[in-house]
Amino acid sequence: MLVNVYDFDKTIYKHDSGVDFYFFCLKKFPIKVLKTTFKTVPTAILYLFKKRNTLELKDKIIYFINEIDLDVTVKEFWDTHEKYITNWYKKQKRKDDIIVSANTDFLLKEICSRLGVKMIATTYDFKRKKHVGLHCKNKNKITLFYEKYPKYKMNKTYSDSKHDIPLLEEGKEAYVVKGEKLIKYYKGYFK
Repeated sequence: MLVNVYDFDKTIYKHDSGVDFYFFCLKKFPIKVLKTTFKTVPTAILYLFKKRNTLELKDKIIYFINEIDLDVTVKEFWDTHEKYITNWYKKQKRKDDIIVSANTDFLLKEICSRLGVKMIATTYDFKRKKHVGLHCKNKNKITLFYEKYPKYKMNKTYSDSKHDIPLLEEGKEAYVVKGEKLIKYYKGYFK
């Protein structure tokens, strides 16, 4: 089955949803979020020196989610941020679309349900209070796609980022997204 595959942040969603969610929670739960942020500093320093990976840093940054009613908060977030889904995507959306995002699954599950599309994202384990499995970025997007949908093939692929070159090159057709503008991707586009 041929399907269209989309990156999420800055592709079909106008901003970075993880950053937007962080600031939404900072406004709603300032003490819990700031307490976590201060505890993140040592990990951030180690990350800068390549002693910690991106997921370890994300684990620390979002640790406050373990202290809030996450389901309610995520719904409230999308109630106010769903408006940032791009118009071009709304016009061409199909039920068999698949979102493949480096962002965390708990954040995207709600919006993908509202859009009526499937998703693959980085997995967060609430019992272990950390991300687990492959970080759904770069070539891992391709690996995770075919693990979950081994009988599917990518038709059109869409992304805003050079980090998604593997995703763009996996599709039969590929488009680079710049706001509401779609630019046909070609090898060497990001050089």
